[in-house]
Amino acid sequence: MDLYEAKPWLGGVLARAAGPGFRPELLDLVAWYRGELAEAGVTVHLERTVRMGSRVLATAGSVVLATGARPVRPDITGLDRPEVLDVLDVHGAALGSRVVMIGGGTSGADAAFELAALGHRVTVVEAGDEIAPGAPATSRAALLAGLAQREVPVLTGTLVHAVDAAGVHAIGPDGRVTLPADSVVLAVGVLPSRELAAGGVLEDPRVHLVGDCSTPGTLGNAIGEGFAAGLAL
Repeated sequence: MDLYEAKPWLGGVLARAAGPGFRPELLDLVAWYRGELAEAGVTVHLERTVRMGSRVLATAGSVVLATGARPVRPDITGLDRPEVLDVLDVHGAALGSRVVMIGGGTSGADAAFELAALGHRVTVVEAGDEIAPGAPATSRAALLAGLAQREVPVLTGTLVHAVDAAGVHAIGPDGRVTLPADSVVLAVGVLPSRELAAGGVLEDPRVHLVGDCSTPGTLGNAIGEGFAAGLAL
């Protein structure tokens, strides 16, 4: 069995989402899987991008696509500015003191909590009526309490339309607002990354889609789908 990974490391979104001081158990899980792959005799090919028409696809008896998801890029002016980064790139980034988190889903709220704990002045801007609505009830309650304890402003019902040198410009229940920002973190969700699933690939009985490239979901969903695909091979 062969595993092809375009990046120079294994772990995908887990390796990007975790840090030594934030959810280190995810890094432990990646390390555990590396050991299991070695023990099972899986040949791992790092920095190997597989494309449509690649020989490895044509000759494989079974193909499991686990290409993940890509960040949503909303229609907001100024997202190409250097102070704007994706939520998965927060770890190790040189962030300024004032951080505006665009998006208050689970990933955005989690990252806001972590950055506030590190001393950044974080503001969360969410277009919907609440933040982290998809998080389990217990962990969501703890997350909201942690944000409140660290005095993180949460602006719900607020839609961002531009980022520039003055900060993040948005429209909320009370009208227009400009939030000064040294760094802007984008956390507005993901879409399945299916570049390899075009041209009738999904109709090929050898092909199985698992994880976020099938339907963006939780870590548990991805592990369960991967396990089911393995049993079906």
